[in-house]
Amino acid sequence: MCLFTAHQGVDCSLCWQREQFTRSAGRKAALSVVDENEPFIFLITDADELPKVEAIHLLREKYESWTDEPITLRMALFWYNFNWVVNSQWSHPVAVTDKALRDSDVDFDFFRSKAHKRQGIQNSGWHCSW
Repeated sequence: MCLFTAHQGVDCSLCWQREQFTRSAGRKAALSVVDENEPFIFLITDADELPKVEAIHLLREKYESWTDEPITLRMALFWYNFNWVVNSQWSHPVAVTDKALRDSDVDFDFFRSKAHKRQGIQNSGWHCSW
């Protein structure tokens, strides 16, 4: 496990600034703990975005043929708990490979902001929003 203090010295007075900064810090943290020759897949999700195990297995199978483009995890959307399903899909969680992280300086928040426009895996998990 790796612990980083992401907010030290940064004005995060607005909750969205804090969330964006935390996501952006994730890229640096990920690259600092992985061997430079070790392949990996990084899931950029919030704590309330839960990928299915089957989606993770599918990502692992795609690794060799995967381009640098992130893959969106399209999830069922629920309000408050699993009893309040919304007739919509949540399309912000993404998966990226080590190649995409190492070969660009794009931060995690950027990957998520464009996620709805990318190829994706349907029915890949659950998002329980506030």
